[in-house]
Amino acid sequence: MPDPVLAWCDDIHSVRGNVSQLQATLNQLITKTPTVAQYRDLISTYGSPEADKTTEAPHILEKLRSIMHSPQVKVAVRLKSLYDRGYLPFLLGLSRINFRSPKCDRFVGYLLDFCPPKVNGSSMFPEEGAFVKQANLDPEESMYPPSLPPIENELLLKLILTDKSLRQPSDFLELEFSEGFHDYNNNHNRKLLLRGSGILDIALTDILDEAFPKVHEDDLIFLKHRFSSTAILAKLAFCYNISDSVMHHMSQEASIDDKLIVLKNVFLAYIGGMSKLEYTFAAIRLWIGQLYQPLIAKLQKDSSQSQLKSVYSLAFAELNFMLRRVNNLAEDPTKRLKYDFRMVDNGEPFVYQLHVANTPLGIGTASSIDKAKQKSRL
Repeated sequence: MPDPVLAWCDDIHSVRGNVSQLQATLNQLITKTPTVAQYRDLISTYGSPEADKTTEAPHILEKLRSIMHSPQVKVAVRLKSLYDRGYLPFLLGLSRINFRSPKCDRFVGYLLDFCPPKVNGSSMFPEEGAFVKQANLDPEESMYPPSLPPIENELLLKLILTDKSLRQPSDFLELEFSEGFHDYNNNHNRKLLLRGSGILDIALTDILDEAFPKVHEDDLIFLKHRFSSTAILAKLAFCYNISDSVMHHMSQEASIDDKLIVLKNVFLAYIGGMSKLEYTFAAIRLWIGQLYQPLIAKLQKDSSQSQLKSVYSLAFAELNFMLRRVNNLAEDPTKRLKYDFRMVDNGEPFVYQLHVANTPLGIGTASSIDKAKQKSRL
């Protein structure tokens, strides 16, 4: 029977060495990993075809491209970004401990006493629970585009990348029913496109309503139409080089509009394909929200470009709509409602008060009479 003391001695000795190795690996990782800005420069410099002319070893350049796009490097860049900005205090304390010191290092005490807040796993991995809004995201440090959720089912992926307009004779022959005849209706991505279009519509409704809570329903429809246009979806597809993966490459003679439509179809079909796998709507919505974040942030920063209706104009229109319904003789001939605006102060700024049935309500102040009346409706 093995001696438990000896077994524990071996295990604890191994753990001690592993912790020192973990610290050394962490320090090396933080030192050698490029920052987000440097990583973007590397992608821009060595990811373009022009980079082939700047080196005498193209095979090394191809290896560099493969390494740069590997998930391990992306995780390392993200880890360094969070570490440098102080979001990983435990790892920061671990990196500062001097394990070789004969005395007890003070950072050991800091680390042992550190109690990080408990985080629900569903907030980090939305496929395990409800969607949780991510806050405190620095656009300069965040990676864009967000990682494309992988689809490992090869048959489904081929179906996604096969646009109906680009089918070949082989596509008609590969899919076959158990009865022996061929499935000519399901060898392209149109059904997945419809599925993805519906998911995108619901996700955008949720995302835009959260970003612009005071927006009118007509403006919400307008923004969804803009964000789901062929040009926007094709650009999002270009973020992931989907054009290089489309089955049966598009003809050089095809028009630009036709090519953009194909890319849009494949992008929507990819969303539809995600829903057929283990991805929940919460996970898909999170990815779509991160994908559209720069566009939404731009509209929030410069409201003049959003072409959205003024909150005060909306209040004016809604109040008029309500009062016209009440004053409609065909609907309510006995209960008529009268309202007027009364000047409180005729100097600048102008101050007007809304009176409904001789009852004073809201007060509006503005540099013009019309705007003051509009604000009084709020």
